[in-house]
This record gives sequence, C-alpha cells and structure tokens, in this order.
Amino acid sequence: MNTRLSEQKEYSPSRKYRWVTTCLIIALAALSCELPAGIIPTSPPAAIPTSTLYVINTLPIETLAVSPTTEPTISPTDTPTVTATVSQPTLVEILPVIPNLVTQALTPLPPIITETSLSSLAILTSIQAHDNRTASVAFSPDGLYLATGAYDTEAKVWSTSSWTQTYRFQGHAFSVFQVAVSSDSTRLATASNDGTVKIWNLKTGKLNKTLTGFDSTVHSVAFTPAGDVLVAGAGDGKIHIFNTTTWGRIRQLAGHHQAVNSVAFSNDGILLASVSDDGTLRIWQMPDGAMLRTMVVENIAVHSVDFSPDAKTVVAAYGDTQIRLWDVVSGQLIRTLSGHTKTVPSVSYSPDGSLIVSGSMDKTVRFWRAADGVYLAEYKGVDSSVLSVAFSYAQDKLAIGYFDGSVAVIGLTVH
Repeated sequence: MNTRLSEQKEYSPSRKYRWVTTCLIIALAALSCELPAGIIPTSPPAAIPTSTLYVINTLPIETLAVSPTTEPTISPTDTPTVTATVSQPTLVEILPVIPNLVTQALTPLPPIITETSLSSLAILTSIQAHDNRTASVAFSPDGLYLATGAYDTEAKVWSTSSWTQTYRFQGHAFSVFQVAVSSDSTRLATASNDGTVKIWNLKTGKLNKTLTGFDSTVHSVAFTPAGDVLVAGAGDGKIHIFNTTTWGRIRQLAGHHQAVNSVAFSNDGILLASVSDDGTLRIWQMPDGAMLRTMVVENIAVHSVDFSPDAKTVVAAYGDTQIRLWDVVSGQLIRTLSGHTKTVPSVSYSPDGSLIVSGSMDKTVRFWRAADGVYLAEYKGVDSSVLSVAFSYAQDKLAIGYFDGSVAVIGLTVH
C-alpha cells in the first residue's frame, strides 16, 4: 500500500502537466474555430436601426410644420389684424419674376380723369338687364360686347353700339356669380352656384362646353391674357385650372379654406391673384401653381381683386368697407382706401393703371387716384347696391351691375 502511494505521488505531477496542456490546446482550438452562425450576432438586431430611422425621419417633418412665418402687423392703426406671409418660393426666388412682366399693349387712352370731369359724366345707357342681382359685368377686349351674369341664372351679352341684347344664355340651374370674356373675344365663361362652369361661343351663341367635377359651387372665373388657360375658384376654397384647348383639368391649387370669390391674372399671365371669405389674398406663380404670397386680414372676407397693369401691386375689396393695396414683391400693405360705409363687392384698376374704381353696397361707385390713393369722386346713379364694376379695355366706359338686376354704363372720355 505504501508502495502504491509512493507511485501515485511520483506520477501525479506529470498527469497534471498533461491535463493542463490538453486544456490549453482545446481552448486555443476553440478560439481559432469559426462559431456556428446565430450563436453570437455579427450585426445589431433589425429592430434597432428601424427605431433609429423613425426618429431621424420624424424630426424634419416637425420642423417644417412650424412654417409659414408670420411677419409683424403692417399697420397697428387698422382695426383688423393685417399680416403677410411668404410661402415657397422665397423672396429671392420671386424677385426675378417681377421685372419680366410686360404691360399689355393698349390703344391710346384718354387723359387721367379728374374730380371735375367726373362730376359731369354722362350715362350712356341704363338697362334692366336681369330679374335679380347683376353679380358680374365684363367688356369684351374688342369693345363690341358687354357680358352680364346674374342671380336669375342667366348670362346675357349686349352690343356696345346699340345696347341691345345680342345673346341670352340659359342653362345654369342656379345663380351666375361671375362672367369672363376670353382675350380673343370669342368665348364667354360663366361660373355658377350650380357647381359648373359653362363656355359659350360669342360668334355663334352656342354652348361649347360644360366643365364639371367641382365639389362645390363655383364663385369666380378668369381667362389668362393669352387665352390658353381658364381658372375657376370654388366654394370649398380650391382653384381649378383648365386647358382651354382640350378643357382638361391641369391641376388644382389648395390654400384657401373658404369660398374663392375672385381671381385675376397679371397682364402677362405669370401671376394669379385670388381672394377668399377666409380673409386671405394669395399670389400664385403660373403655370406651376406655386404659392408666392399670402396677405391676411383676420376675420374679414375679401370679395374682389385686381392687378395693376405693371403687376407691382394688387388692390382688394373687403367686407369691412375698406379697400387695401398690397405690394406684390414684399407682401406689404401699401395703403388703405376708406370712404365706403358698407361692404365693397367689386374693385378694379383702369387699364392704364391711373384709376381705381370701387362699387359698394352703400349704393355708390367711388373713383380713386391709384398713385397716391386720393379720393376723386363718387357716382350714385341708381338707388340700389352696387355688386360689380368693370372698365372697357379702351378705358372710355365703365359698366356697373346693381342689386336690382339693372346695369348702367357711363362714359369716361374727357372732353
């Protein structure tokens, strides 16, 4: 037994060395071997990058939602809050557009009308044109026709030489809110409360096309100066743009939140102005429809808009009895014309840009000098509220549409 113990002691250290050596070899072999896939991940789990991407994509969206930026109030003395916002493109991008505007060529125009000459204006004609409110009047560019649209659902065309009715257009189911004549004087567009726009042929008196697909009533309509595009402003705030060759809808402009009461193009068709019951005046760039400017008068409906001939300013008529002139490039309020005592449904520049004329529910038409806003004269020829005014393209006539359905035309030639 003692002999066996002594043998164990003698051989024990060598066995230990062999065991340790074996373990080391196994460990080294294990480290040098490639582990089976799936035991230790070689990349982060799929859930981690997905979560990270979600956070990265969300941040820019939250940042963009803060715009547009509102500029300080333009005129602290005005009761309504007046602001202007700059939408995309930025001011730097719009500036190159404005100098390219070319004033439409006009025939020689009479001198600027003064307060003295306005006091002796002659009424060329007074027509009981409709059975109900004459909402819109428009001269044809060739000067041969005067078009009228009314709440009696009809549009009519009158000869400017004899003031007799040339055409009576029937077809709308409800009120005709606005009429517009194409630049070549061959087509009349009528916008109606029945949710359609109709295109009438002024050479034949026939209906050319009925435009549908509006989700609301249609309040306003205008042709581009070139006649290739027609825009229509709807009661739901959308502006629809149509190609006048195919009458296909090119696009819709969204931005207004209530009815678009009036639309107007600059003389070269580059800019479109629109006004709405939501208190905003918006300037759009054509043909892509980019929104360039938003001028806001809080809680005051805007009824009518027009560009100056050089497109540097726009004039707008408001429900608070005021007329406001805005700078197109800066979006700043230039001045406010005060004097009417009730809502102003219609306003227009004279073709040469020297005058602004406004028609009001206070039953008067007022003439203003465009350069400085000086009030020149007031015309009150009919004991009825004024709903619409329009200059002839030669600037020798002014048509006035009244609440009682009548139409008056006054001569503006200075003798």
